[in-house]
Amino acid sequence: MKFKMLAFLMLASALILVGVCGGSSSPPAPGAFGPPSKGIRYPTPPARPKPPVRPTPPARHHAMELAKSLDGGFRGVPWGLEIREAERYELEFFGNANAVSQFVKIGENLSLGKVPLKTIYYLFNFLKKEHVENRMMFFNGVMLVAGAEYRTPLSEECLNLFGKPSLSSDRVLEWDLANVKVTFSTNRTEATVVIEHKNKDTPPQTGGGL
Repeated sequence: MKFKMLAFLMLASALILVGVCGGSSSPPAPGAFGPPSKGIRYPTPPARPKPPVRPTPPARHHAMELAKSLDGGFRGVPWGLEIREAERYELEFFGNANAVSQFVKIGENLSLGKVPLKTIYYLFNFLKKEHVENRMMFFNGVMLVAGAEYRTPLSEECLNLFGKPSLSSDRVLEWDLANVKVTFSTNRTEATVVIEHKNKDTPPQTGGGL
């Protein structure tokens, strides 16, 4: 009886030892102990969405296009406007200089591109027009004034707007366009851009750009 009991205990111990030591007959999972089998295909990860295509910003006005926009006037004030009509375009008298009457515009945007300006003068000159009997003052130019510290960005803005100048020196740049003449100049205290309408004998126009 004791011999049978001892044999039974030895058999049970052997079975327990086999279970602890991993005697399982199940094969290991693919890739558990190394690279996965070549025969197994895994799902392809989804492609990353492409970033949205941003529209290309429009190019600046070409010099010819800009000159055309200035044919009619400057910022809504038509070339050839009689001085007595200035109030209709929210122009206020500022002063006289060298027989030229200077006006400023109420609520004016004092900048040219990103360049801040001190002021913009609307210039009225005495002109003799064919369709007008008497000699009167008419709007035929503007002067944009900036501080001397902005001479470089203001000249660069003019180059971007009007293209290659017809005349260039250290302190003066000029553009002789179809119907306007543009002059950039600078001194110790200021940098200015003067836009002058060349066709002084034409009747009043309809507005203008810039």
